[in-house]
Amino acid sequence: MSSRTYEGNLPGKLGLIQHRIVKCRVCTRLVEHREKISMTKRAFFEHCDYWGAPVPSNGDPKARVLIIGLAPGAHGANRTGRMFTGDPSATFLTSALYRTGFATLPDSSHIGDGLSLKDVFITSALHCVPPQDKAVMLEQNNCRDFLIQELHQLRGIKAVLALGKVAFDNYVKAVSVIHNESYNLKFGHNLSFDMSPKTPMLFCSYHPSPRNTYTKRLDAKDLDAILFRIKDFLLKTSD
Repeated sequence: MSSRTYEGNLPGKLGLIQHRIVKCRVCTRLVEHREKISMTKRAFFEHCDYWGAPVPSNGDPKARVLIIGLAPGAHGANRTGRMFTGDPSATFLTSALYRTGFATLPDSSHIGDGLSLKDVFITSALHCVPPQDKAVMLEQNNCRDFLIQELHQLRGIKAVLALGKVAFDNYVKAVSVIHNESYNLKFGHNLSFDMSPKTPMLFCSYHPSPRNTYTKRLDAKDLDAILFRIKDFLLKTSD
């Protein structure tokens, strides 16, 4: 498969991290899976040139809110090359961000759609789509270093929203490495954690995957409420 390059506009070291993400081929199983999907495609998207590489993070480099997902969707971000773009999970999340004032458009369909995130930066625990949306621990460990690097550069983050348990666990482990501290925290929907004075407030939500949204385990009002809680928190903690 042809090589991809990072073409985003994140500045300085944050942009360099994305260059390294896009070029990564460390996890052989994930490389083979993402490229196989890009060649076989889904019938509805057979005309598309799938991205088929690790998907870089995106958003406002001066954001106060960091959103962490699980991994690129097989026919969403793995196809379009942008986190939470081009599939039902992307529509659900972006609609909520739009309703709560964190996005300029109510949908995220493709890179050239004009969407901008406001005060939000989006990354994920895995930058490659894993088989059956399940990454083994070695793959999570490999990719977590990118999250650690991003956390060092995102100096303005005041609140983190972990979408699902995998995102939650990997963020907590990343913070543990950065601060050399242990945190005994357990994921739960609509919970929040004040981990320490040195870390952002951590908020939790179920992941906006179809298996959660179609079954109403997570509905639009639930996610809106969490995002509004984050807005209230930012207002109370603003300088």
